[in-house]
Amino acid sequence: MAQTLFAQISGRDTGNWLVLMHSLGASHRLWDVQMPAFEQQFRVLRLDLPGHGASPLAPVTGLEAMADAVLETLNAKGVAQAYFCGLSLGGVVAQSIALKEPNRVLGLVLANTGAKVGSAQVWGDRVQAVRSAGVASLIPALISRWFTAGFAQAHPARVRAMAEILDGANPQGYVMACESLAQADLREAIHAIKAPTLVIAGEEDLTTPVSDSEYLASTIPGARLTILKAAHISNIEQPGEFARLVLEHCAPGQVSQAALREAGMLVRRLVLGDAYVDAKRKDAPADLLAFQDFITEAAWGQVWTRPGLSRRDRSLLVLALTLAGNREAEFVLHLRASKSNGVTRDEIREFILQAAVYAGVPAGNHAMNLAQKIWAEEDAATGKSG
Repeated sequence: MAQTLFAQISGRDTGNWLVLMHSLGASHRLWDVQMPAFEQQFRVLRLDLPGHGASPLAPVTGLEAMADAVLETLNAKGVAQAYFCGLSLGGVVAQSIALKEPNRVLGLVLANTGAKVGSAQVWGDRVQAVRSAGVASLIPALISRWFTAGFAQAHPARVRAMAEILDGANPQGYVMACESLAQADLREAIHAIKAPTLVIAGEEDLTTPVSDSEYLASTIPGARLTILKAAHISNIEQPGEFARLVLEHCAPGQVSQAALREAGMLVRRLVLGDAYVDAKRKDAPADLLAFQDFITEAAWGQVWTRPGLSRRDRSLLVLALTLAGNREAEFVLHLRASKSNGVTRDEIREFILQAAVYAGVPAGNHAMNLAQKIWAEEDAATGKSG
């Protein structure tokens, strides 16, 4: 009998089960950022896959042993049916479960994964590197593939948090997972998956490129594909967008206002910064908090989480509208925040020049003066020059 795995349960007692499975070298903490949104909608079970986090090693190497360990854990927790969301390695395990026990699976979200991930040579080289120098030796290369350069530069704390998880990975568990992936090939089997399936890809994912997701979406009957502006760990790079996709797929037509508000809060914090959001909410009276909740749900949850435009494009659009509408406070707020969405100063200069042609030179002149003032303050605070 397979060993049970470490599992953490939270969320709504009356909600459908949502089982979350993480990427290679990570743990259940991969999903920390989405939990406020998911817990409003689902009964969430997030686990550490075999040999990861606090879970024991699988008894033998192989994808089937990993899937059996997950199923054994669900049996122990009384989970008869669930939606499954797996990223990378977790997505391969989710496919295996959907094939082994189709009646158990209400729906699938397969993120940044494939029916066949990498090659035997790739995983053999990875195993050799871990055995020679440990998982820590891989961290710089992995992080560069996990996140786009712009995101890593704008959000170093979030990248460091993932590096710390990798740094604590069990080398033996990591090796066994690599060997399991080297053997796993579900390309000829996934046509039999019957569960409603959402495939999420990262536009700049080098580990599981868009072509891998396209194969999943074209082979699994009825599957649909969404491509996010992200690299491999799309749930961290696009947290609100990812949360909304999962919510709408796993609770179609039933997404609560509270869950959507929490998804919006993920984007709001990423764009405006935790310090700004916390300061706005600290000691705020009830009526002001209610208004903030409305804005977070309507603007950030309903609009900013939509995958149709990147956060960078939305950032520039907000700047254009606030410039043209003479909304100085909002323009300044979003100008300061635009760098978190990857907008550079040179791009702002070009944007203001373009906007001045259509919104008027006085508006453009005022915007440029505001930008120069903000950049001077930032440079003074950091000791840098623009």
